[in-house]
Amino acid sequence: MAKKKCIIHSNCQGEALRDILFLSAEFKNSYDVQIYTNYIREKIPPKALSECSLFLYQKLSSKWGDLASEKLIPQLPEQAKHIAFPSMLFTFYWPTWERDIDFAYPDSLLESLLKRELSEWEILHIYLKSDIRKMLDLDAIVEKAEKWERFKESETPIKYVDRMYENFRSYKIFNTFNHPGKDIMVYTASRILEILGIEQPSGRSLKTMPDPFPDFEMPIHPQIGEYWGLDFCSEETLYNVYGSKMTFKEYAALYIKCRKLGIDDFISFLRVVADSQKKKIATD
Repeated sequence: MAKKKCIIHSNCQGEALRDILFLSAEFKNSYDVQIYTNYIREKIPPKALSECSLFLYQKLSSKWGDLASEKLIPQLPEQAKHIAFPSMLFTFYWPTWERDIDFAYPDSLLESLLKRELSEWEILHIYLKSDIRKMLDLDAIVEKAEKWERFKESETPIKYVDRMYENFRSYKIFNTFNHPGKDIMVYTASRILEILGIEQPSGRSLKTMPDPFPDFEMPIHPQIGEYWGLDFCSEETLYNVYGSKMTFKEYAALYIKCRKLGIDDFISFLRVVADSQKKKIATD
């Protein structure tokens, strides 16, 4: 029997979702999956939509034009199923993240310090040693973040916000502000399978599956760790940064250096540093 067509219209979380859904033998045997990335405005061919049996999507508003969910869903066959799943964002670990800064993994506090006539050492010293709670209204920041996530949750049957906030102190639930960890992604896939009435993956397959976003663990400011009482976050904590292990201080120093050098591609900069460190270790 020919497999049915499934389209996932989403950000980078769509690939992780597909991989977990495929751990269900029933889903994998039932669907061929095509992923179309929303944030790069990848077009979905009309033919693909007309043949789609299952449309999994992160809702896009009317400002996205032809890619808006309200424009795409009517193009599906009448019998097609469509399920919205959340575009999950978690900034409690990274309250200095700023959406409007055109830089990978932007930090609003570092950006404000970079605008002053300070050396790299001075910026790093102020950033690490000043009381961050006096420089940021953390309560207001997290309140705004939670309000936005609950709004997004209201537009999907996947109720994930309470799960995030109940567990984020116990273990690191996101690797970056937009890369959920294994627990949240498995929960999302599980709810979709439940809605479809499809068997869940085996416990063994879920236990042995790798982290969905292993390449980069965004380091957490130690003072934010203290603010939340995080046992897994300190000045000595080592994070995986594209294959190199580094502390928050080392990561922050690279952010500052990258900006001072006028380099816009922070991800490539971090990869080059990581590769250099790995080569050095190999030759020592």
